[in-house]
Amino acid sequence: MHIQRFQLRNVTVSLVLFAVFTGDHRLQAAPITIANPSFEAPVQVDGGYDLLLPPNQQGTYGWTIGDSAGIYNPTALDYATAGGNGTPAGADGSQVGFVFGFGDYTIEQQLAGPDEILNNGDDPVLAANAIYRLTVAVGQRQIGNQYGATYGGYDFMLIAGIGVDAKVIARETDAVTPTPGTFVDRTIVVDSATLDPSLYGLPLTILLRKTVQNATADTDYDHVRMDAEIVPEPTSLALALLSGIGAIWACRRLKKR
Repeated sequence: MHIQRFQLRNVTVSLVLFAVFTGDHRLQAAPITIANPSFEAPVQVDGGYDLLLPPNQQGTYGWTIGDSAGIYNPTALDYATAGGNGTPAGADGSQVGFVFGFGDYTIEQQLAGPDEILNNGDDPVLAANAIYRLTVAVGQRQIGNQYGATYGGYDFMLIAGIGVDAKVIARETDAVTPTPGTFVDRTIVVDSATLDPSLYGLPLTILLRKTVQNATADTDYDHVRMDAEIVPEPTSLALALLSGIGAIWACRRLKKR
């Protein structure tokens, strides 16, 4: 019996050590709220689009959208499964965000809290010891569609800060080319522990753009998702380990008495 108890305690200590030194101690990733993540508002008829969205993020639709960018309800000419408010392959819902033509036009969103209202005290900010994952579906329309005869490439990024303080902390540009008529998910990841600590506490912004400058160039975006995973600091883990070992030895002393 004593041998079994001793072995059990050794197993407990080993598991704690394994959790500390293998990094198996992260908290479950928590989703970050994104307003209008699949561009389903304002509602458009099949083949309809809107370039005249509110100029700021306090409006209903979440995104700040530049000229020659907007929200579009694609047809079966664009994506085979999109006709009649259908969902394009690899996308979510019936509508998409698009960036079109010449110019460095963008779709962007400074992240607000769950209430989707900026500067209300709950906006996400860059935290220390956190891993952020941003996933975006990137789409290329079918050849022969009514708009966007040229695929525009893609460039999406996560930014910390605003104005002169803004810094791109994660980015992907033209790493793949979606099959015409489909969307493909792309994910960028950043560990804040690798960043300049002066960025901690700054607001976060998602920015979507294209890379090809052409009168008929188009890139579609959809189903924008993001989460954050907090990693406990090594000091906290060490204290937890010491506390666990101390509790085990105290238990052993009581058993001996």
